[in-house]
Amino acid sequence: MRSGSEFNRQRNEYVDYLILEARRSLDVGAVVRKHTNVQNLTPLLLPVKNFHSRHLTELLESLFWNLHSTDAPDDLINKATANFLSAHPRVRPPDADRHCLSDKVHYFKSPGKDRHGFFRNTTAESHGTECLLNARSRLGGTFPYKFHYDCVPVKGSVAGAYPNCHDPDVGSPRSTHINISPNDYIA
Repeated sequence: MRSGSEFNRQRNEYVDYLILEARRSLDVGAVVRKHTNVQNLTPLLLPVKNFHSRHLTELLESLFWNLHSTDAPDDLINKATANFLSAHPRVRPPDADRHCLSDKVHYFKSPGKDRHGFFRNTTAESHGTECLLNARSRLGGTFPYKFHYDCVPVKGSVAGAYPNCHDPDVGSPRSTHINISPNDYIA
């Protein structure tokens, strides 16, 4: 049986460890926020279900598993993003003056100042907590809640339905484009 002083020592050691790790998490979150809370395009916010590429999954999984343990999270994000962009370089859609990201199925264009495609609380009854949390943060960093991608097809026309944040094949697009948020919410 442990003595009271030994128990207190171990408890204090554990509390110190928790404080250290909480501070580390806040520091890493601040670095991620620098890369996600931006007005321009970043591959870190691409919608996982609707961007058709294993490179996106690899990018996010690599960061998820390694950000907290690296001494240089900013360098890790820059390197992982550069690796992703080597597989999916920014492109210019036809008749466009700005670059965007593409999975060769869609062009994922910035909405510019038009910020209407976002998770709305009026439809919250059909969405779980995951939908709301994923609409506000990624990898521990936040992003503007109104951010979405204006997606247009590379060839042909838009599909009849798209995977939504929690349902397969939900979300009817407009005839010319579809708004897809980072959490795959279809607006």
